Amino acid sequence: MQFITEADLLKRIDEFCALHGMTDTKFSVLALNDFSFLEDVRNRARSPKLKTANKILKFMENYKP
Repeated sequence: MQFITEADLLKRIDEFCALHGMTDTKFSVLALNDFSFLEDVRNRARSPKLKTANKILKFMENYKP
């Protein structure tokens, strides 16, 4: 089983968004249907739960532009 830290998750999201030309808001909406997710995580307003992190990783793995 692989564990991921919040910092690692954000790094992967940043790389994914750069690769696909996505803003934080667009990523948040497409991955979670939550427009403020990344902004909130970056501002330490909330922290992703394991279930949410897994949903994000699965979204990035299966994304087709």
